[in-house]
Amino acid sequence: MGPVKAVASELDIPFTVGGGIRALEDGRLILRSGADTARHVLGDTLDRFDTAAQVWHDEVETAERDTGASLRKPNPYPLLRASEPFKPYSRVLYVGDIMADWLMTENAGDEFLFAGVALNEEIRSGLLDAGGAMVLASVNLLPTVLHLLK
Repeated sequence: MGPVKAVASELDIPFTVGGGIRALEDGRLILRSGADTARHVLGDTLDRFDTAAQVWHDEVETAERDTGASLRKPNPYPLLRASEPFKPYSRVLYVGDIMADWLMTENAGDEFLFAGVALNEEIRSGLLDAGGAMVLASVNLLPTVLHLLK
């Protein structure tokens, strides 16, 4: 079982994974990626996601042109937009790997929880110092931690 499916099996709330996604077996996942190249890399795998929960860089750019505001991280626009199809929800878990991910989650509101995955000790320390409640060295640890917290 891949790390994303393992996390999904431990949660009864929607969660998001930005950036590099390895397994996409659960329909409660939200795809939020700034990299348009992910569309090509993921290919037919995207069919497993609700299209209403997919937010891509070009959509954010269009919204920025329409509003005249900066809507990229740490602005919570992409996260809020991607989570809309799952309303009502009490909590959404966002898995990220940089400070802008943590800030975006903080800016999104109390319903959004951040789980950091940082391979680099400097980034891991920075996320913890900023107040990140869960920062792991590997995404592979996330299913175990969530299982223990249940």
